[in-house]
Amino acid sequence: GINAEYGNVAQTLGDISECTFDRYPTGVPCFDGEQFAVQCAYSRWSFQVLDIKLENKVTTSAGITKGKVYCTVEANKYDLDIDLQNEVEVVLLNVKEEDEVELVADMKYKRKMNVFMTKIKTKQQIKHRCFACLALLRHNSEFFTVKTEDESCKVEPSSILSAIRSLLQNKEK
Repeated sequence: GINAEYGNVAQTLGDISECTFDRYPTGVPCFDGEQFAVQCAYSRWSFQVLDIKLENKVTTSAGITKGKVYCTVEANKYDLDIDLQNEVEVVLLNVKEEDEVELVADMKYKRKMNVFMTKIKTKQQIKHRCFACLALLRHNSEFFTVKTEDESCKVEPSSILSAIRSLLQNKEK
């Protein structure tokens, strides 16, 4: 159904019998200027990494990986797309164990391709185990989502959440 938030919107919507009212905070982030907004939509919030893709991946005899990594992210609030370039940050992680993740690189948004991308260079000395794309809101890192590679990962994204939270706390310092 449609979600109606903060106020009486019956005059503009007509029948609002399917609308819901949520008190702030609700688990949906507010951006500057939206703190007291009235919003109606079929979908309140969607934030996910849809895909992670490795291209030109080469592993040296020493086990060092190089190549390009692409992450596709979907972010929308109340059926409107979020400005990925300005509101979302994506980092590439190397999952070593369920309780250990390594920050590989900050990813750059490529508008024409609508993806986040980074290059992994040999000099970074990355021993590839399991790459994961971590997307978070720039102004509120409590809202984040993660996706691991399908092929080489032996861990579920949910099992690395505490390691990610620890990494984010250290990154903010």
